[in-house]
Amino acid sequence: MKNSLLLLATALLFIANACQKNNPLTDTNTESAETQNIRAYLTETYGFSPESIEETADEFIVEGDQVFPKANFWEDYGKSSPNEFFVEPAHAEGTAGDRKHYRSSYLVNPAQKIIKLNVHSSVPQSWRWAIIAALVEWNALDGRFQFEGMNSDLPVDGAINFRMHDLLPEDVVARGTYPTSNGKPGNLIEINSQHNYMLHSRKIFAMIHEIGHNIGLRHTDDGLGTLITNVSNTCKNNADHNSVMQPYVDLWDDFTTCDKEAYEALYPN
Repeated sequence: MKNSLLLLATALLFIANACQKNNPLTDTNTESAETQNIRAYLTETYGFSPESIEETADEFIVEGDQVFPKANFWEDYGKSSPNEFFVEPAHAEGTAGDRKHYRSSYLVNPAQKIIKLNVHSSVPQSWRWAIIAALVEWNALDGRFQFEGMNSDLPVDGAINFRMHDLLPEDVVARGTYPTSNGKPGNLIEINSQHNYMLHSRKIFAMIHEIGHNIGLRHTDDGLGTLITNVSNTCKNNADHNSVMQPYVDLWDDFTTCDKEAYEALYPN
């Protein structure tokens, strides 16, 4: 999430976010055909603006905190399984039509029921407490999934794996990945070690936000992604400024009514 608005920035169990400023596109004339194909796919299918897509050696990073690894990109995020959903055209920025909750192209297979949060040993205790608190808050919604903590330094398939990252941009608190075409949650949340000083309440907010991305929730009110329509008229038609899926880190208070409706709409219990 952007830490710029405020300089706002898992017991020994174990944040689309952590969002950063947009990055200019690389000159497409110097890009490989594969890179251009992936950029076009993320733009046309996911609805991301081209300017928000940054390429690194191993991944594409969108809006600072949403990560698409290059390895197995088409298998994980391409239109290749019955678990796919088509993104509606992006809405005109700033219109009332943007004031809604959105989801990613793929969702977690609800038959999974239990989602493990696996925390690497490098994660400091202060962040572990925040991950535990985030786990408790998601479980308190009594939704489709039960979140459980574990510790392993090896990546666990089907789990959300938490680890530290020392080289993220300063204005990115954390970043996550989206569910893949085979119905698994996004497998990674990276936490920026530059924000170890952050208030505990903000750490909780960031971890809840990133888990949201990893189960398929996109940024609230930004007009990008697939609309979550099976919610109340209030949540369809009004801005939700306090949503945990807003693209900035705030003090944690609670899920908003519309956050709860959006989660229930995607994963009814």
